[in-house]
Amino acid sequence: MVSEGTVLLKNENNVLPLRSPANITMFGIGGVSPIYAGASGGGVVKNQDQIVPFTKVLDEAGFTVNPTVHNWYVKTGIPASCMFTGTDFSGNTTTKGPWDNEANEVATRNTGVTEADASAAFANWKDSYASYGDAAIVMLCRYEGEGSDLPEGSLAISTEEQALIDEAKANFDKVVIIVNSSAAIEIDSLKQDPDIDAILWVSELGTHGAYGLVDVLDGTVTPSGHLPDTYAVDSTSSPAAQNSGDFTFTNAESEGLDNFGSHYLVQAENIYLGYRYYETRYEDAVLGQGNASSETGSFASNGDWDYASEVSYGFGYGLSYTTFSQTLDSVKVDKNAQTVTVKATVTNTGDVAGKDVVQVYAQSPYTDYDKQNGVEKSAVQLMGFGKTDTLEPGSSQTVEVAMDMKYLASYDRTGAKTYILDAGDYYFAIGNGAHEALNNILAAKGKTTADGMTADGRADLTSVWHNDSLDTTSFAVGYDDVTPITNEFDDADYNTYAPDTITYLSRSDWAGTWSEAYSSLEATADMLPWLKAEQYEAGDSDTSSIATGSTETQYSLIQLRGADYDDQLWDDLLNQITLDEMASLLTDACEHTNPVLSVSYQGSLDKDGPIGYDATFNTDTSKPYYIDASASDEVKNYNFASLSTEPTLAASFNLELANERGNVNGEDSLWSGYTENWAPGANLHRTPYSGRNYEYFSEDSMLSNLMAVEITRGTQAKGAVTGIKHFAGNDQETNRNGVSTFYNEQGLRELQLRAFEGAFVPDEGNAHGTMTSFSRIGVQQAAYCESLLTTVLRDEWGFDGYTITDFAFNNLMYPYASLTAGTDAFDNMISDFSAINANALNGDLKLKDAAREATHRILYTYVNSNAMNGVSSGTQIVHVTPWWKMAVQVSTVVFGIGTAACLLMFAVTMMKRKKEEQ
Repeated sequence: MVSEGTVLLKNENNVLPLRSPANITMFGIGGVSPIYAGASGGGVVKNQDQIVPFTKVLDEAGFTVNPTVHNWYVKTGIPASCMFTGTDFSGNTTTKGPWDNEANEVATRNTGVTEADASAAFANWKDSYASYGDAAIVMLCRYEGEGSDLPEGSLAISTEEQALIDEAKANFDKVVIIVNSSAAIEIDSLKQDPDIDAILWVSELGTHGAYGLVDVLDGTVTPSGHLPDTYAVDSTSSPAAQNSGDFTFTNAESEGLDNFGSHYLVQAENIYLGYRYYETRYEDAVLGQGNASSETGSFASNGDWDYASEVSYGFGYGLSYTTFSQTLDSVKVDKNAQTVTVKATVTNTGDVAGKDVVQVYAQSPYTDYDKQNGVEKSAVQLMGFGKTDTLEPGSSQTVEVAMDMKYLASYDRTGAKTYILDAGDYYFAIGNGAHEALNNILAAKGKTTADGMTADGRADLTSVWHNDSLDTTSFAVGYDDVTPITNEFDDADYNTYAPDTITYLSRSDWAGTWSEAYSSLEATADMLPWLKAEQYEAGDSDTSSIATGSTETQYSLIQLRGADYDDQLWDDLLNQITLDEMASLLTDACEHTNPVLSVSYQGSLDKDGPIGYDATFNTDTSKPYYIDASASDEVKNYNFASLSTEPTLAASFNLELANERGNVNGEDSLWSGYTENWAPGANLHRTPYSGRNYEYFSEDSMLSNLMAVEITRGTQAKGAVTGIKHFAGNDQETNRNGVSTFYNEQGLRELQLRAFEGAFVPDEGNAHGTMTSFSRIGVQQAAYCESLLTTVLRDEWGFDGYTITDFAFNNLMYPYASLTAGTDAFDNMISDFSAINANALNGDLKLKDAAREATHRILYTYVNSNAMNGVSSGTQIVHVTPWWKMAVQVSTVVFGIGTAACLLMFAVTMMKRKKEEQ
């Protein structure tokens, strides 16, 4: 996986691959211990003994690493494998890692830049260089973790890193940089530096990914990865960067808002995220339209906006050790079938075997109608891709890429209030990344470098399809061909509450609509109720129309395996379930579902996360899949959270590989006994500073969409359940718990929601689970945003699985509002959700109906999963409270008694003090 997802960005004089045997010098902490995983959350390697150290793999491949330099790092406290200190939700240390030795000279690896100041050691190293001078490799690492974002400025090359680079340049003929990071580091100086021979990018490696990286280094594998993000010259130059980070309502304190309701974020960039901004502004600058060349709101050189001064390496870019040619054979647009099919032939024109990717991009016309109605169009957008097999020199392969036209449609929030296809010319182009594809489109429009293009394009790699008239109906209904798709998120726009406050970026006037930070917004009177307390209106108190605890039938859940969701038998089975069972199933769902004895459901075990199940092999001989208890400790303790992170997979641009990764998840589900995997993460890399980018694929919604589809298919083929997270909009960690995120509807639908859509739609990914976001859609927390969880997810997309909150807080994911809006279960460990109980359900028809439907969804999901493997209609389920749960209950009671005693003592002390004062 890592070998396919490693991206070659620069390779002057074919310095790479490095032929072994070779004697090399590794500079930087990462040379001893690269970033193997994230710092916390679902992307953490849980068993450090599984990590195969980078230096060990180099040695096995015939690379002898300079021991003088290597040993300096080791003696300074750098271990060969990376595990990190983490904290639980109470702030207690949960994982003791090797990077916490502050007594040593090296900096503690926290988030952001961490590099040892080795300058004082250079003099002692120099004598060793001659014996290990075949090449110098400098590792640049950035480390991310859940719960916080990288500090601004941490993506620039640090003083310590630059010193290592300068030392390598001064003493070695061959200098290779390895960028080991999910965050897009600012590396333009390295791109421009003639003394830097090669640059490789790779995300976090996982436990065994060092093998893939070394395979690329030594040429065993020819690199075929392409960047999943734009590498900007300045990471703060994007419009999204202007409105990311920490923003607090000006009246938060005066209105008594707690931390869950005090913070906000404005996504004023509209659809212009990542390459959609840089490439669109580039085309407008070439075409001389939209005030695109103005320096306003950008970091331009010589007073004009200049693409080369903005972007180091564009989205989708990647080199190889060989060369390829591509021809665009055909583009077939079938509007009736709503498909676009591209065929391209790839030929290996170089000297070594390798793989190549056919990337298909589209451009929609930007019309007068769009300008009048505020419909924005990216100059280029990824539509689909296909990867070749390994091609020997001289051989060719024709790649077919089939795409759904619905992803070509644009959302019109003010005119038609649905998805539209404009009248006009649609361009389809292939190329090595978004920028090359756009240059090919510009060439088809007759433009050259004389017009300001960075390079001449190839018109023959472009095809044009003409749409005769504005189409406002073809994409205006949902998956069922009935549900209308129309505005659902007007309330997510701050302008709904305070008109004309937010200006969303528009290509009609780049300078005039560029938004600096919206740092002084107020929570209006209409917003405050949602930010302060649960907004819920009870239903009818007569709930007798819904039967519970019935003994008229005695179905076992397993009998409904394979039954349609609307099968009449479900009504009878749900009638058997008691209200207490419903309440328990819905509110106690942290990494499991509870048994439902009335229908002989045994419950399930579920786990994080995006690098694999945080689980080990099952040794229970009563289960269908298990390993013998006599297996070695190494086998029994093997943790399945071992894969490389999602950006590496995204960079592979290989859908078959994504499906295989899903199959690995499915196999691990069977062997561990854990059914649902809360993965993949499909949120976007809105900025490179997000602390959780290692759990998400890309800045691009379609790359994320297509990868999530294939992982879902592969995982669920084994009976496991894919729970895609965090639905939706969790694209920064700062103030993530309850941050009010404001969008306009086009931006929300075409970016954040499109990244998830394919994974949920039944004839695409057909995922059966999802975990919602900590953040809010506007002022409505995701768990109780009915437009998100019911209208879009179920009605428009046809999702028939179940939803669960992220780690649940009852004063953020309000119980009644969430349950009735479409939340089915609460990922609850420490909060009190006892408000959902038998009495409450029995006295509120709306609540009872929602609880029954949530129960239906959960049981429908699990009866059709591997959680029911080995269960027959005669299986008897007996409920036993596990020791750990009893311990938690006892400790909770003890803690409660202790707290009450402390409060009583405090009250007595205060009374005595008052008497003394009198």
